[in-house]
Amino acid sequence: LTNTDLFHLPAGSAGVALIAEAGNQAFNNPVDPRLIAGDFNNRTGTQGAGSRKRYAIGGEMTIPVFSKLTADVSARWDSYDFANRTDSKATYKLGLEYRPIDTLLLRGNYATAFRAPVMLYVFQGDSGFYTTGNDYYLCRLQGFNQGNLSNCAQANESLFSFYHGSPDLKDITAKTYGFGTV
Repeated sequence: LTNTDLFHLPAGSAGVALIAEAGNQAFNNPVDPRLIAGDFNNRTGTQGAGSRKRYAIGGEMTIPVFSKLTADVSARWDSYDFANRTDSKATYKLGLEYRPIDTLLLRGNYATAFRAPVMLYVFQGDSGFYTTGNDYYLCRLQGFNQGNLSNCAQANESLFSFYHGSPDLKDITAKTYGFGTV
């Protein structure tokens, strides 16, 4: 919903934009359990499934303060329901535009931000991967050190590992600012 002529001020018309969102997000990534268990030589996979509901409302207003100065103010509230919990956060942005002459525009803004955890990182089941690593303990026992570690039989070995998501991941928040000229 937008209105560029919400009300009049001495420097011009104020404008507003409003938004409301609701939605469901889901993913399902099945994999053969034998892959995760490492039953196939040097083969593995990623698995997981989950869903979440999300809601948001927000608004932005442009206000001509003076003939050469415009303010931009916005706010938004987001909420995510997933993994038997709800994360929500309000964010905002404050901006100014100053045009001292027709060919020069100075801008500045300050804002906060919010992002829910990536669904894969929340709902990912046990997922395997291969990497390489050194068994520093066994190499030290055999008399190897940093200078000759590559000669140790337990150096640079192939390792099978696994990881999984966590429903306890927290949301990401940030503060940003920007300045510029046109």
